[in-house]
Amino acid sequence: LHSFPTRRSSDLKIPGRLLYGGLAEITERKQAEEKLSASEIRYRRLFEAASDGIFILDADTGIIMDVNAFLTEMLGFSREEFLGQHIWDLGFFKGIVANEADFLKLQQKEYIRYEDMALDNADGRHINVEFDSNLYPVGQRKVIQCSMRRAHLASFPAQNPYPVVEIGRASCRE
Repeated sequence: LHSFPTRRSSDLKIPGRLLYGGLAEITERKQAEEKLSASEIRYRRLFEAASDGIFILDADTGIIMDVNAFLTEMLGFSREEFLGQHIWDLGFFKGIVANEADFLKLQQKEYIRYEDMALDNADGRHINVEFDSNLYPVGQRKVIQCSMRRAHLASFPAQNPYPVVEIGRASCRE
């Protein structure tokens, strides 16, 4: 029979600071991961629930990386028809970015806004939109976020059969 010396936990020489420091580092990393995950979920909800059509471009290549449901419904094209495509290859964006040269202008300006942009949707109908785009960094790369919303008919009187009249309240002091 062999006998092995037994040790009590109090006999072990583990530096308390090292153990505590390692646990604190793991706890901080876990908390940071949870905050990042919560932030990603909030972003995704905002992106998907937005009442604007939104798509995200890789700022270096012009390839569409993401598109929200509102834009696919507004234009009548599937998500798959957007993803992985160069923006200039999608005919309905020709007025915004018709070619790589136009995309280079977008990259250089970092911001473009059109108040009256006519687009054709999947069934050929024209829709007027307001278009905004912003270039910003995400980690080590840059993206361009593009947003579209239907333009208000008041901006296009020739297309509006119901003129908009602004009515103010009369002063109550009279």
